[in-house]
Amino acid sequence: MKILIFSLTIAITQAMLLPQAVADSSNASEIKLNKASKAMRMPMYLPPRRGAPNIRVGGGTRGLSGTAPVIQALAPEHVGLTAKEQPTLSWYMSKPGSMRVEILLANEDEMDPLLELTIDASKLKGGIQSLNLADYGVKLKPGKQYQWSVVLVPEAGHRSGDIISSGMIELNKVSGALKTKLSKSKSQDNVYIYAQEGYWYDAIAELTGLIKKDPGNELLKQQRQDLLKQVGLLDFNIDK
Repeated sequence: MKILIFSLTIAITQAMLLPQAVADSSNASEIKLNKASKAMRMPMYLPPRRGAPNIRVGGGTRGLSGTAPVIQALAPEHVGLTAKEQPTLSWYMSKPGSMRVEILLANEDEMDPLLELTIDASKLKGGIQSLNLADYGVKLKPGKQYQWSVVLVPEAGHRSGDIISSGMIELNKVSGALKTKLSKSKSQDNVYIYAQEGYWYDAIAELTGLIKKDPGNELLKQQRQDLLKQVGLLDFNIDK
């Protein structure tokens, strides 16, 4: 009789614990699913609502296809925003070339360019190139629009053959709440935050920085490719 009562007690206890075990298992699965969903989601760029016309200038090769690299400033068609007075500018170059590349940054209020840099294209690897304005002591002023250009110079004596790609950038300081949010999040999350808040240049720079640290991460590359496509950039895969 005692054995029977003991067996019944065990059975009842197990029956009482079963729903909790199922719930715990369900919660664990949900947590894993949420983590996986978060890892797989793509950044969504929401451009500033200003109704500005398209101002991006494309690159290309202008009849020199097969000999000159393809270049493209990684800029949206509208004036792109940055939250940093010394942001990183990025552009794409398909391959090295035996010519020079010029980087220019200017605004209509200045007689001379804020930055005028010459690079030997043969020393650059094909792919995304990045230039941090902090390395050259250049600072943007809030509310001013700047044009920046990547210029491929096939023949120094014939500048009419230059291949130019350019975009616009404007410094727009973040609010206190957004600044706090960014300071408390990880770099991966900052990509999503910058993109959703309309800070194109910071989103693409943050993501490119993550890829540089982890070049074998295919998910990060897919996220960057998707972000570029959202603003009509590059109909080919830059990471292939």
